[in-house]
Amino acid sequence: MNPPLVSIVTVTYNAAAYLEKTLRSVASQTYGPVEHLVIDGGSTDGTLELVKRAGVARWLSEPDGGIYDAMNKGLALARGQWVNFMNAGDEFCAPTTLAEVFAQDLAQAQVAYGHYRIVYQTFVKPKLAPDDLSGFWRGMALNHQSVFVRTALAQAHPFDLRYPLAADFAQLLGLYQAGHRFTPTGVWVANYADGGASAARKVEYLRQCLAVVQAAQPQNQAAETHYARLMAQTRQISRLQSWLPTWLFEGLMRLKNR
Repeated sequence: MNPPLVSIVTVTYNAAAYLEKTLRSVASQTYGPVEHLVIDGGSTDGTLELVKRAGVARWLSEPDGGIYDAMNKGLALARGQWVNFMNAGDEFCAPTTLAEVFAQDLAQAQVAYGHYRIVYQTFVKPKLAPDDLSGFWRGMALNHQSVFVRTALAQAHPFDLRYPLAADFAQLLGLYQAGHRFTPTGVWVANYADGGASAARKVEYLRQCLAVVQAAQPQNQAAETHYARLMAQTRQISRLQSWLPTWLFEGLMRLKNR
């Protein structure tokens, strides 16, 4: 049986300084059938020159309505059986990552996912993806850089632009609640660079997550209390982060997560 074609979509905008790492990571994969699509928002920082030098065969550069609009453009262009989003600044954990994921029996899987690492300025935090996703409503249990979705399924459920910070959560929670089969691979998939759009606006991100849950589970009475607590904690952490130098704040985080 031939290995499936995997579409890797990279969304970027004026991030040439970070994009090169992502391009190298995708190009270094030992897994054979990969198509890499770069969706650029009309950058003016040399991004296109970098993409062309890297030999990316399929790319698009034009203004868009935000990160999830760009991701939907990439999704519409994807021709693989599976699709993954690895945005500028993020990378696969190893050159063998895709080979490890697709060496497994995924015949019955509709969404496959693995572990990931959050890369801060001074340390790296490993995150184990849970096998049990019954608490998915409590927040993004997965990391979209570490998720592979059947392309046809993802195209039938594109990112909802009503949630400009939490559309990946909305998509995956919706797929999970609809009964689509999520399969843990146990593979370390992605190194995710902290500081993305949702990280920079965490309270608004959490508000959008709550709206997603309330739309999907109007009977979930615990959701408002749960997210109110998360928002309060986030405000406290943000104040602390604004007061402390990065090395000290991240040092405290590192101790907390030992």
